[in-house]
Amino acid sequence: MKNLYKRLFDYSENIQFECVVSMEEALKRLAEKLQKQSVFIFLTSTVSHPSLMGQITKNSVKLHRVVPFLGNIYKPIFYGRFNNKNGKIVLEGMFTMSPIAKISTLLFLTIFVAIEIIMLPVGFAQADPSAILLLFAIPIIAFLPVCFLFLGRRLARNDMEWISNHIKSTLA
Repeated sequence: MKNLYKRLFDYSENIQFECVVSMEEALKRLAEKLQKQSVFIFLTSTVSHPSLMGQITKNSVKLHRVVPFLGNIYKPIFYGRFNNKNGKIVLEGMFTMSPIAKISTLLFLTIFVAIEIIMLPVGFAQADPSAILLLFAIPIIAFLPVCFLFLGRRLARNDMEWISNHIKSTLA
Protein backbone atom coordinates (compact mmCIF):
# COMPACT_ATOMS: atom_id res chain seq x y z
CA MET A 1 0.00 0.00 0.00
CA LYS A 2 2.85 2.35 0.81
CA ASN A 3 4.33 1.73 -2.63
CA LEU A 4 1.00 2.68 -4.27
CA TYR A 5 0.88 5.83 -2.15
CA LYS A 6 4.43 6.76 -3.19
CA ARG A 7 3.68 6.03 -6.86
CA LEU A 8 0.60 8.25 -6.78
CA PHE A 9 1.95 11.22 -4.87
CA ASP A 10 5.76 11.28 -5.06
CA TYR A 11 7.68 12.42 -8.12
CA SER A 12 11.12 11.26 -6.97
CA GLU A 13 13.17 9.52 -4.35
CA ASN A 14 15.69 11.55 -2.35
CA ILE A 15 17.77 13.85 -4.55
CA GLN A 16 21.00 15.63 -3.70
CA PHE A 17 22.35 18.86 -5.15
CA GLU A 18 25.97 19.66 -4.28
CA CYS A 19 26.93 23.24 -3.45
CA VAL A 20 30.26 24.73 -4.40
CA VAL A 21 29.60 27.71 -2.14
CA SER A 22 28.92 28.08 1.57
CA MET A 23 25.46 27.42 3.02
CA GLU A 24 24.84 31.12 3.62
CA GLU A 25 25.79 31.97 0.03
CA ALA A 26 23.61 29.12 -1.30
CA LEU A 27 20.65 30.37 0.75
CA LYS A 28 21.21 33.89 -0.53
CA ARG A 29 21.48 32.77 -4.16
CA LEU A 30 18.34 30.66 -3.98
CA ALA A 31 16.41 33.47 -2.30
CA GLU A 32 17.46 35.87 -5.07
CA LYS A 33 16.25 33.41 -7.71
CA LEU A 34 12.73 33.32 -6.28
CA GLN A 35 9.94 35.42 -7.74
CA LYS A 36 8.20 37.62 -5.20
CA GLN A 37 5.07 35.84 -4.07
CA SER A 38 1.73 37.59 -4.05
CA VAL A 39 -1.02 36.84 -1.56
CA PHE A 40 -3.44 36.51 -4.48
CA ILE A 41 -1.24 34.22 -6.61
CA PHE A 42 -3.97 31.58 -6.62
CA LEU A 43 -6.71 33.96 -7.70
CA THR A 44 -4.91 35.74 -10.51
CA SER A 45 -1.72 35.21 -12.40
CA THR A 46 0.81 37.75 -11.17
CA VAL A 47 3.64 36.26 -13.21
CA SER A 48 4.10 36.70 -16.94
CA HIS A 49 6.43 33.73 -17.46
CA PRO A 50 7.18 30.48 -15.61
CA SER A 51 8.77 31.41 -12.30
CA LEU A 52 10.40 29.72 -9.34
CA MET A 53 8.55 30.36 -6.09
CA GLY A 54 8.75 29.02 -2.59
CA GLN A 55 10.22 29.51 0.84
CA ILE A 56 13.84 29.23 1.89
CA THR A 57 15.10 29.13 5.45
CA LYS A 58 18.23 27.74 7.03
CA ASN A 59 16.33 24.60 8.07
CA SER A 60 14.10 23.99 5.05
CA VAL A 61 13.66 24.65 1.38
CA LYS A 62 10.35 24.50 -0.47
CA LEU A 63 10.39 25.28 -4.20
CA HIS A 64 7.81 25.00 -6.95
CA ARG A 65 7.22 26.28 -10.46
CA VAL A 66 4.40 28.70 -11.17
CA VAL A 67 3.13 28.81 -14.74
CA PRO A 68 0.92 31.76 -15.76
CA PHE A 69 -2.78 30.94 -15.98
CA LEU A 70 -2.28 27.29 -15.00
CA GLY A 71 -3.21 26.23 -11.50
CA ASN A 72 -2.20 22.68 -10.65
CA ILE A 73 -2.39 21.33 -7.10
CA TYR A 74 -0.78 18.11 -8.33
CA LYS A 75 2.46 19.76 -9.44
CA PRO A 76 5.79 18.65 -7.99
CA ILE A 77 7.10 20.64 -5.05
CA PHE A 78 10.68 20.25 -3.88
CA TYR A 79 10.94 19.85 -0.11
CA GLY A 80 14.49 19.74 1.20
CA ARG A 81 17.15 21.02 3.55
CA PHE A 82 20.84 21.84 3.51
CA ASN A 83 23.13 19.27 5.12
CA ASN A 84 26.86 18.90 5.61
CA LYS A 85 28.04 15.59 4.09
CA ASN A 86 31.72 14.74 4.25
CA GLY A 87 32.66 18.40 4.50
CA LYS A 88 30.48 19.43 1.53
CA ILE A 89 27.25 21.38 1.65
CA VAL A 90 24.45 19.39 -0.01
CA LEU A 91 20.82 20.30 -0.62
CA GLU A 92 18.86 17.09 0.00
CA GLY A 93 15.19 16.59 -0.59
CA MET A 94 12.52 15.11 -2.78
CA PHE A 95 9.83 16.12 -5.22
CA THR A 96 6.32 15.34 -4.05
CA MET A 97 2.82 16.78 -4.21
CA SER A 98 1.51 19.27 -1.72
CA PRO A 99 -0.20 17.98 1.43
CA ILE A 100 -3.47 19.55 0.23
CA ALA A 101 -3.38 17.45 -2.97
CA LYS A 102 -2.66 14.28 -1.02
CA ILE A 103 -5.31 14.88 1.64
CA SER A 104 -8.07 15.96 -0.76
CA THR A 105 -7.51 13.00 -3.10
CA LEU A 106 -7.36 10.46 -0.28
CA LEU A 107 -10.41 11.99 1.42
CA PHE A 108 -12.42 11.89 -1.80
CA LEU A 109 -11.45 8.26 -2.42
CA THR A 110 -12.21 7.26 1.17
CA ILE A 111 -15.66 8.84 1.07
CA PHE A 112 -16.60 7.06 -2.14
CA VAL A 113 -15.23 3.71 -0.99
CA ALA A 114 -17.33 4.07 2.18
CA ILE A 115 -20.41 4.94 0.10
CA GLU A 116 -19.79 1.90 -2.09
CA ILE A 117 -19.45 -0.41 0.92
CA ILE A 118 -22.72 0.92 2.32
CA MET A 119 -24.48 0.66 -1.05
CA LEU A 120 -23.40 -2.91 -1.89
CA PRO A 121 -25.91 -4.71 0.35
CA VAL A 122 -28.67 -2.27 -0.59
CA GLY A 123 -28.03 -2.67 -4.31
CA PHE A 124 -27.96 -6.44 -4.27
CA ALA A 125 -31.01 -6.67 -2.00
CA GLN A 126 -33.11 -4.81 -4.54
CA ALA A 127 -34.08 -6.38 -7.83
CA ASP A 128 -34.22 -3.00 -9.53
CA PRO A 129 -31.65 -2.78 -12.37
CA SER A 130 -31.09 0.93 -11.74
CA ALA A 131 -29.87 0.16 -8.22
CA ILE A 132 -27.36 -2.31 -9.61
CA LEU A 133 -26.22 0.27 -12.20
CA LEU A 134 -25.66 2.71 -9.36
CA LEU A 135 -23.17 0.25 -7.88
CA PHE A 136 -21.07 0.64 -11.02
CA ALA A 137 -21.45 4.42 -11.16
CA ILE A 138 -19.94 5.05 -7.72
CA PRO A 139 -16.54 3.43 -8.50
CA ILE A 140 -16.41 5.34 -11.77
CA ILE A 141 -17.05 8.61 -9.92
CA ALA A 142 -14.50 7.62 -7.26
CA PHE A 143 -11.94 7.09 -10.01
CA LEU A 144 -12.25 10.74 -11.15
CA PRO A 145 -9.77 12.21 -8.63
CA VAL A 146 -7.20 9.64 -9.73
CA CYS A 147 -7.78 10.76 -13.33
CA PHE A 148 -7.31 14.39 -12.27
CA LEU A 149 -4.15 13.39 -10.42
CA PHE A 150 -2.68 11.79 -13.54
CA LEU A 151 -3.76 14.75 -15.67
CA GLY A 152 -2.04 17.10 -13.22
CA ARG A 153 1.10 14.94 -13.31
CA ARG A 154 1.01 15.05 -17.12
CA LEU A 155 0.66 18.84 -17.18
CA ALA A 156 3.59 19.18 -14.77
CA ARG A 157 5.84 16.55 -16.40
CA ASN A 158 8.65 19.06 -17.07
CA ASP A 159 8.47 20.92 -13.75
CA MET A 160 10.81 18.61 -11.84
CA GLU A 161 13.55 18.98 -14.43
CA TRP A 162 12.96 22.74 -14.67
CA ILE A 163 13.25 23.21 -10.89
CA SER A 164 16.29 20.90 -10.74
CA ASN A 165 18.05 22.90 -13.45
CA HIS A 166 17.39 26.14 -11.56
CA ILE A 167 18.74 24.65 -8.35
CA LYS A 168 21.85 23.28 -10.08
CA SER A 169 22.61 26.56 -11.86
CA THR A 170 22.11 28.53 -8.64
CA LEU A 171 24.28 26.32 -6.45
CA ALA A 172 27.10 25.92 -8.99
